[in-house]
This record gives sequence, C-alpha cells and structure tokens, in this order.
Amino acid sequence: EAKTSEEWQAANENSQPVWCYYENDVANGTKYGKLYNWYAVNDTRGLAPTGWHIPTDQEWTVLSTFLGGADVAGEKMKSSLVWSENGNRNNISGFSGLPGGCRAGGNGDFNNVGSLGYWWSALEDNKIGCASFRYLCHCYNLHTDDDTNQYCGFSVRCVRDGDKSLPKIVKEPKTPDIVVIGTQTWTTKNLDLATFRNGEAVPEAKTSKEWQAAGKNKQAAWCYYENDVANGTKYGKLYNWYAVSDKRGLAPAGWHVPTDQEWTVLSDFLGGNDAAGKKMKTNTGWLGNGNGTNSSGFLGLPGGVRLSLGDFGTSGNSGVWWSASESLETNAWFRGFNYLPSNLYRNELTKDYGFSFRCVKD
Repeated sequence: EAKTSEEWQAANENSQPVWCYYENDVANGTKYGKLYNWYAVNDTRGLAPTGWHIPTDQEWTVLSTFLGGADVAGEKMKSSLVWSENGNRNNISGFSGLPGGCRAGGNGDFNNVGSLGYWWSALEDNKIGCASFRYLCHCYNLHTDDDTNQYCGFSVRCVRDGDKSLPKIVKEPKTPDIVVIGTQTWTTKNLDLATFRNGEAVPEAKTSKEWQAAGKNKQAAWCYYENDVANGTKYGKLYNWYAVSDKRGLAPAGWHVPTDQEWTVLSDFLGGNDAAGKKMKTNTGWLGNGNGTNSSGFLGLPGGVRLSLGDFGTSGNSGVWWSASESLETNAWFRGFNYLPSNLYRNELTKDYGFSFRCVKD
C-alpha cells in the first residue's frame, strides 16, 4: 500500500506493484475498490483470484462490441446511481461501472471520483512505460486509451478463465438448462412439459378439430409440430396462449413466462431488434443461410408454428415465442425471427395460435 505521494512515486520509479484507496479513505475502498498501478496488474504472481485474469485489450473490445459498440456500451455498463452531473445510466449489462476516479502517475494526486471510472487492461502499449485501459465518463461511450503511463492508479476488473466465445450455459440441479443474458436468466430450450405446476395435465390437441375447439373454448392445448414426437425432442412443444396464461402455471417453480417488457429488456441488451436476432439464433439448423451466431447463448431454433385452424408451418425457417402479455382481449404479444432477415420482431396474434415458450427465472 502506498498512502503518501512519495510512496506512490517511489514504487513507480522502481517498477514495483502498489495500491491505494482513493484519497487513502477506506470508505472509498468499500465503495469503489482499490486503485492499482499497472505493475500490480502485470505482476507474474497474479493479482486476479485463481480461475480469473485481468482482461486483455481484445477482451474489452469483445465486451464493447457485444453491447453494441463503444458509442453505446457506456450507457449499458454504468451504474444507475452515484455518477455526478446526471451521468447515471441504465446498467442493463449488469456491469455496474462506478466512477472510482484515479491516482495520477507522476505526482500521486487523486482525481475525478464521481465523474470518471478507469479500468486497466493486461496489454502493454508499444510505447515504453505505457499500457492500455478503458474508461467511462458522463456520456454513453466506453472510451479506449492505449497511451497512458503505467504509474497511474486505476481500478481493476476480472474475467473468468476459459472459453469466452459464448456465454456459459449451465444446468443447475432440478432446473432447466439456463444462460445468463444481462440481468436475466433464460432457459436455453423450448418448454416440453405436458403438465401444469400442480400436476394437472395440459390437454394435447392432435387434430385440427381438437386444436380449433380448444381455441374457441379458450382452453389450454399443446401439440408437437406436425404431431411428430421427434419434432418435440428437437423443438419442444407448441402451446396456445391459454396454456401460457393458465393460472395453474405452465412454467416450473421459480420461473415464469416472460412479459412483453422482459422480451424488450433482452432485445435492448443485445443491441436492439435489428441486432438481437442474429445473436439469439443457433449457428446450425436454419434454412436458406439463415443461421445466426448464438453469441448470446439463447439457442433460438426454428420450431415453426401452428395456425389457429390447426395447420402447421415455417419449421426450419422461423422461431416464435409467446409473451405473457395481452395486447387485446383476443390477442397477445410474441417475439420471433425468420431465416432472413435475422432481426427479432415483435407482433400480436390471436391466442389460438401455437408458438414455442421460453422461461425467465423469477
């Protein structure tokens, strides 16, 4: 620890690791964490905990790109509190970026707490004694700077070791396969349940007549695409909206049908409707070169639909999911994407259609 300016300067002159609290105040440490010079970040003994590492400049770029680019990433990364001069933002990424300020490299002065947040990368710059970093200020941007001296005191964030090409999909005990996308936890498979939460059966409707009757009587119903169990294994079941909204609960305990607003939160986090579909679609299984990147981990498959009269259509080239939100007495909101274009679209249809169903964790 270097409390005085002399201690800070001496550590840097000798290329030694050092840290401090902003203005040497423990309360600032509790709020913002410690400030480190780059020698602490780069020390071969490892500053990050086991299983974690300091992000490289490229890893910061991956984060920024995923959030829609540097021009908009800052708004999604900044906390919704603490920032001065109306600098708070929505923090929909969950990054919770705080304005922890910095310590100047040369004289050891403290600056910019409340208005700026700085984070080191693990990349040494080409210029001697310099390293790259990222910073947030009042505007939306996530700024890049690759030309500051290693004497400065900045905050540090850690990235988990391992494959960072896609979000990690995990299976918790007695829960569906899940992925965390921003502040939300989604299932990665379409629902394939034939019972409500209380154990009562959801009626299967195989024939067009059975499907139409369920819709006319506002009763829950499900089916496999083209009544083929193999399609159920691949895509899950198709449900009418009366099954989705039934008070007995179609989602497993601890989960719920996403509202229209929760779908919007997901779309906004992934860069808006025009960008989200590509990130949500699987990278195989779509017709007509319609595969996505699945960079979100959502694993969106083209499970098709069942129309109100009982006909099946669009398997292989569209995926559609109900929301829990009504638009009219007869209609409800849904989200979907086609093979081309790949945008995630929002629309409403009558509740007797058969769409797929995903869950969001409570």
